Amino acid sequence: MSSFPWATAVMFMGALQGLLLAAALWRTKNRGSRANRLLALLMLLTAVRLSTVAFVRLQPAPARWDWSLPLILTFSPLLYLYCRALLEPGAWRRRAGLIHFAPALLWTVWRTVEALIPSEAAGPTPAPGAWLSSFLPDILWLAQTSAYLLLILGLLRRHAGKSPRVLSDSDSIRLTWMRVLAAAFGFLCALIVVFLAGNALGLRFIKPSNALLYITVAAIVYLWGWFGLRQPEIFAAPAAGAEARPAERETIAAPPAAAGLSRLLRVMDERTPYLDPSLTLQDLARASGLPPYQLTAILNGTLGQTFYEFVNRRRIEEAKRKLADPACDHIKILAVALDSGFASKSAFNRVFRDITGLTPSAYRKSPRQAGPSR
Repeated sequence: MSSFPWATAVMFMGALQGLLLAAALWRTKNRGSRANRLLALLMLLTAVRLSTVAFVRLQPAPARWDWSLPLILTFSPLLYLYCRALLEPGAWRRRAGLIHFAPALLWTVWRTVEALIPSEAAGPTPAPGAWLSSFLPDILWLAQTSAYLLLILGLLRRHAGKSPRVLSDSDSIRLTWMRVLAAAFGFLCALIVVFLAGNALGLRFIKPSNALLYITVAAIVYLWGWFGLRQPEIFAAPAAGAEARPAERETIAAPPAAAGLSRLLRVMDERTPYLDPSLTLQDLARASGLPPYQLTAILNGTLGQTFYEFVNRRRIEEAKRKLADPACDHIKILAVALDSGFASKSAFNRVFRDITGLTPSAYRKSPRQAGPSR
């Protein structure tokens, strides 16, 4: 048994957390279920690997074949496919996605054949460079993960290049979430590099330790759970694109531009759809009875605003009324943000400052009069 039972306990707790997160994600019933199920599969396989390592540490002798070891080559592909399903949902191809798991499958076959063939007894002195063979799984995972992190960073760079005012607060939260995931994998890569370099250079104070690596993995699983609880919007569906499909253009008759604008403003005043933090352009088009392409034309051409600029200005006006009302002084800023249609306080503060030039707290302390938005 390991002389550090607390490390094994941490791994078991990380595995349990991963199983709970996987179950919660798999049960989600929304338009983002494909991405959530990819993340659930990543959590599940991570939990399986963690629990297997923990069980092995409790055994008096190492097993001949670690059957779960090839699972580590599924982690990075699943992370990439998850990010792509969130950012580019229309680009998903099931058969093409399976190609990403070919390395894990090939490694499983190779290790199975290797385990079935009796090996010769090892000599008393390890051959030069034997450490390289013993750390082959780490090297393979490091190379694969580095490649996939570059692909993920490319995805994030393309979408983060959009103006913050074009992205919804939920979109910004998802981008931050994916950066957290990528940073966690990047940290593991750095840790493995330090271990491999220390062993290659014969640095005794850097001792490779699977325990430390998997304790870090367990901590990362808990970090994911904590982040998800604080920002549940990351598990919601991504906003639909602004461009309508041809079928939608045919089924919804487009009224004249002036009538469409009047209908849109009436819906915003009477039904206040902007108070829904998950509101998308498609949702607003349905509520106003306008084809999505005409709604986009009205917003961009007639009003000179993007969808999220238009919606966020309405939300800010709602927040300004609450902040300027003495009867609402007991309401916290976070509650004002949520009641006004924002999904997070950080997004509310950013948009409020962009539009009014003040923070919400400063606006509340200013003289009780509502000035025009800039």
